[in-house]
This record gives sequence, C-alpha cells and structure tokens, in this order.
Amino acid sequence: MRQLTDRLAVVTTLLLLSSPALAGWYQVSNYTGHIGRQAAHLSLQYYHFGAGITVEGSYYYDHYHTPIALYGTRDPHGHLTLCEIHSHTEFSRVIETGLQNPIDTSHCPLQLQLGPRHADGRWHDGKHDLAVSLTRVGQLDNTGPPRLTGKVAIPFWGQTDHYSFIGRYRQQQGTLALQRLRVVNKASGKVIQELNPNGHDCGFGFYMTPIYMNVASGHNHDQEEVDLHCDSRRGDRIAAYTLDRSSQTFVFNPDLSMGLAERTP
Repeated sequence: MRQLTDRLAVVTTLLLLSSPALAGWYQVSNYTGHIGRQAAHLSLQYYHFGAGITVEGSYYYDHYHTPIALYGTRDPHGHLTLCEIHSHTEFSRVIETGLQNPIDTSHCPLQLQLGPRHADGRWHDGKHDLAVSLTRVGQLDNTGPPRLTGKVAIPFWGQTDHYSFIGRYRQQQGTLALQRLRVVNKASGKVIQELNPNGHDCGFGFYMTPIYMNVASGHNHDQEEVDLHCDSRRGDRIAAYTLDRSSQTFVFNPDLSMGLAERTP
C-alpha cells in the first residue's frame, strides 16, 4: 500500500472539525446565470469557518467545467465579497490549515448583492470588469429539519486534470442524501460515469468540512485519482477512485483507500 502520510495530515485537520452527522451544518444556495458573457454555475455555503470567513463556495464556467474554490464574507445586508483559490498552496493555507489572522477581502474579485431570488454584482480583477447576473435554482439546509428546494448540484473542489465531480442531492424519507456522483469530462462537459458515493461502506458526506470538500483531489501523481471522505465517526476512512486507462472510467482502488475493504458498490 502506498504511504499515506500526506493524507493523514489533511485528515487530522478535518477530524478536528468533525461532529455527529445529525448535527447538521449545511446551508447551501445554488445559482445559475452569467459572469460577463460566460454561462456559469455557483454554489455557496454559509457558516462561520473562522478568521472572519462566513461563506465558502465553488463555481465553474459551463465552457470549462473546472470548479474554482471560493471564500469570503457576507454582511447583514446580503453583500458578499468572495476570493478565488487557484493554487494548492493557497488552498492548504486558507482551507486545510485555516487562516490565523482575520480575512483580508480587499483583493477579492467577486462582489455580489443577494436578493430574494437573485445574486447580482461585479467580477473585477483590475484588468477586467464583468457584470454578474445569477438566479437561485436550489437550496439545501440540514441545520434543522432537512429541507431541499429546487436543484442542488454540488461542484466538489476535488478534481483531476481532465475530470470534475458533481453531486446532486435529493431529499427522501426526511433526510438529505447524495445518491450518485457524476464524473464530468472537462473538455466536452459530458457525464462519462456515475459513481455510488456510498459504495464499499463509505457513508459519504459525514465529514464536517465544507460540503465541497467531501471529494478531494488525490495525491497519486502517476494516475488521475480522487478521494471520497467517508463517515468520520468510524475513524479515518477514505475511498479512493483512480482512472482506469483501458476503460476510461474511475474504479475503486483498495490499495489507496483508508479503512475500507474492497466490496461490491
């Protein structure tokens, strides 16, 4: 089995935040619309993440299907200021380790004003200034009685060079669940496969991380890999999936997984 020291450092950080699944801390709103002329999907989770961060999210342009991590602030009047993360170093500093000092949003490019059904504003980076017009298409909330309205598809931060992973949540029998995990070819935008996130006794989605971090990018540089974070109440558990080049599909890899045996999904 491959050495997993680098993963354990991340998992240890996550476990500091873990709590029973029933506690509930997902308040998520999903939007579709345009940033400039580009069609885009945006998902936002509201929570006090530390260092003054009160919102984290993920968005992608429909033309590229590459999720971009977001973090920032929301004031009492519904004004959002959001920064983007474009490197592993920054992701580790802001998300995995956590900022030690209060957040500085002066350089954040995305400014939004939330309305009852819309989020409008500007995206600017000093060189470009683009209008943003978004419409809310779904909401998910499990901080009280589980509630889901509309369509909530989560663009997870974890991805590979050529594939992204989108999970659509559903409400059934009084609970919220992710039943299938879609594998999207970034170049074509086509769904090439659907994974069962609860296969191999994973219990997907019960890590108390941002919802977008339930799928993480793998550390195997020899092949494309993603890790699904499983129920932390049973200890460190990761389900690893790697791309099989012959079939061009992702398959469960027991050698790279943690705390799971190979079982029929």
